[in-house]
Amino acid sequence: MKKRLGITLIELLLVLALLSLMMLLSGPGLSHLRNVLTHKASANAVEHFLNQARTLSMSNGKPVTVVLEPQTWCLGATVDPSCSCLPPSDCLINNTPYVINKKYDSAITMSSSTLIKGDRILFDSPLGTAYGFNGSFLLTSPVATTRTVISALGRTRTCLVNGNLSGFAQC
Repeated sequence: MKKRLGITLIELLLVLALLSLMMLLSGPGLSHLRNVLTHKASANAVEHFLNQARTLSMSNGKPVTVVLEPQTWCLGATVDPSCSCLPPSDCLINNTPYVINKKYDSAITMSSSTLIKGDRILFDSPLGTAYGFNGSFLLTSPVATTRTVISALGRTRTCLVNGNLSGFAQC
């Protein structure tokens, strides 16, 4: 009897069927994981941006204004109080544009601003305080809602309003 090399058609079809079944079952889990990671990346990017704006106000010796535009999901930082995120060249510090926009996912919305001055945060120099401009706003996605809080001392933190995201404390 001759030794057979290779695989039969039935064996190949069985392996393809099992791989298809595994991909079908893992699809929703991967989609949920993508949504979780996207929300975490967005929340961390916003908090980092606010901390960077505060640091720039302390190091440059000039107040830095952060403008929030929830409709376009944009934040811009500038030493000039009149800044719009839409042309990033409007928001400059030391001739460098400081803008973060909705580059992560369209499913995440920015809303419910409870900032005292509406859509602006002013980090004063040299201490980086935000007295009179403190408050919070929400980032909402299909998997969670996070709140970014700016204290009167200029400190920022992000907490979890609802959902299940590791790395964020409950509000």
